[in-house]
Amino acid sequence: MCGARAFLTIVPVTFVVAVPTTLAADSGLPDAAAAAACTRPAARSAVRHSSFGAAIRKKLPGNVKYGAGPLLGHSIWKLRCADLTGDGRDEMVVALACCTVSTPTPWAIFRRGRGKWHTAFKRVSRKTTLADLRIDAARDVVEKLPVYEPGDALCCPSGYSYRVTHWSGSRFVAAPQPASASAR
Repeated sequence: MCGARAFLTIVPVTFVVAVPTTLAADSGLPDAAAAAACTRPAARSAVRHSSFGAAIRKKLPGNVKYGAGPLLGHSIWKLRCADLTGDGRDEMVVALACCTVSTPTPWAIFRRGRGKWHTAFKRVSRKTTLADLRIDAARDVVEKLPVYEPGDALCCPSGYSYRVTHWSGSRFVAAPQPASASAR
């Protein structure tokens, strides 16, 4: 190829790269996407900035002040994501735990709207200590509550009772589970 001339042609190329300017802590997602996703960072944000968080601060102030966890004196114990209402969008169920087996276990159901999570149902009580929280096949949230007889150690209840929270078509409603179903 002696004597041949090489030509260099410059062709403009444009690369479009979308880079979020702020990322939600721990998630790697943009703030709005993290708020809409059912993740631990979204759960922490929802708890802190909702009526659920306000209820914890009001009803369990000792836990908030002296608790061992980083989230209003608690830590996230259970995080479940499932369509509880049948609308095709997941709700977020968050249960918090702190300190000891006898410490209250606040929990809530959050629904998505306008790019963030809103409290749809909450249980914050000094008398609610959960042994478990699960979502059953009927899309109900089932609380497993320890039942203590005199002389029972806190680690070892004599039995359990169950309470079910289900979607009524317009809101979440809680009711004791029938005795025959409680044996599960």
